[in-house]
Amino acid sequence: MLLIAAEVGGRNRRTIAAVLLGAMTVFAGAAAAIAVSAPGQDEAVGQALVTILGWTEGLWRALVVALLVLALLVVVDVLVRRRWRLARDVLVALAVLAGAGSVLGQVVGPSWFAVDRDMWSRWGFPEYRLAAAAAVVAVVGPELVVPVRRLLGWLLALAAVALLAMAAALPSDVLAALALGLGSGALVRLLFGSAAGIPPSDLVRESMLSLAGRRPPAVDPPAARCGGVHRT
Repeated sequence: MLLIAAEVGGRNRRTIAAVLLGAMTVFAGAAAAIAVSAPGQDEAVGQALVTILGWTEGLWRALVVALLVLALLVVVDVLVRRRWRLARDVLVALAVLAGAGSVLGQVVGPSWFAVDRDMWSRWGFPEYRLAAAAAVVAVVGPELVVPVRRLLGWLLALAAVALLAMAAALPSDVLAALALGLGSGALVRLLFGSAAGIPPSDLVRESMLSLAGRRPPAVDPPAARCGGVHRT
C-alpha cells in the first residue's frame, strides 16, 4: 500500500507552499538565465560531472528507471483507489508543468517542448523526465506512507545526479526541472490544499483515548504519609 487512508475534509493550505512556490519560481528563472547567458559554462560543468561520475552508467540508469516506475505506480495507486481529488491535483500540476516548461523552452530554445523518443538522450530544457516525477512527489507526497515518501525523495535527488552523470541533461536542465516540478506541486497545494500538517484521524483518536483513560495518581492523606494517626 502506497497511500495513507483518505481523510474526509483533511486538507489545508500552508504558508510553506507559498514560500516554496516563490523560491522555485526564482530558481526556474535563474536556470533559464544560465542556459541563455552562459551556455558554455553550463556545458563545461556538465562535462566535468560526466567525467567524475560517469563511470557507472548502469547504476545511474537503474536509479532513473526506479524513480519513474515508482512515480508511475503512485499515480496508478491513486487511480485504483479512486482518490479523485488527488488525481485532479496530479493532472493540474502536470498541466502547469507543461505550460510553464513550454514557455521557458521557447525562451531558451530551440524546442518549446523538449522531449525525445530516446530514453537516454538529452531531451533539452527543462528536463521533463525529472520534472514530471518531481511534480508527482510534490503533490502526492503528503498522502504517501512514510517509507515510500522518503524513498521517492532520495530517488528524486539521485536521479537528478544520474541524468547529469550520463550526459542526459545539463545542470540548467536539471535545476529547471526540479524548480518547475516542485513549483507546480506547490501551486496545486496552495490552490486546493493538501494533507500536509494534518495528523491521521486514527492517531488523533488514539491520543484522545489515552488522555481520557489517564487518571491522576492517588494522593495518600497526610496522616498516612506520616505513618498513621497516633492516639494518646
